[in-house]
Amino acid sequence: MKKQVWEQYNRYSEMADGKDVSLLEMQIIYNNLVDEYKTIADQIVDSIDRNDYIALSKLIGQRKQLVIAIDEMEELYGDKLFMCQTAKKQIADGLTRGAYFADTRGEEALRSVFTSFEKINESVRTVADKTVNGTARAFNFGNQLNYKFSRSLLSQTTSELLKLANTFKKRF
Repeated sequence: MKKQVWEQYNRYSEMADGKDVSLLEMQIIYNNLVDEYKTIADQIVDSIDRNDYIALSKLIGQRKQLVIAIDEMEELYGDKLFMCQTAKKQIADGLTRGAYFADTRGEEALRSVFTSFEKINESVRTVADKTVNGTARAFNFGNQLNYKFSRSLLSQTTSELLKLANTFKKRF
């Protein structure tokens, strides 16, 4: 416990002094700077279209500061900034690829899934129909056996009762 508290204290004190900024944090900062650079580039195009040269000069100054910061980060960290992606970046890339796939091949995939479901539905219908027909035939056969057995039992009972009645008549 004491060791963990000491490590946390050292980590926080180093961060407060500006030391030991993780690579992940630097990648996030770098990506934010690049995104801001792209936004400013779009704003520069808009200000040119509007003939707003005051905003243009401010934007160019901001872009220059961003370029300096981006260049410094690339010089300090080099390829490390590009090697390891953050989890959010990986998720965003996956979603982008998924959206692209859905846009380009989504209708084909949907059609194939739909036809597969139709085939499954038809197979289930066929199996259910065969099951119901088989069950109906089994009940029908059972009913016929029951009827024959009941008729045979009734005729035997009737004949035996008739014999019994004849025997009583003869004796009494």
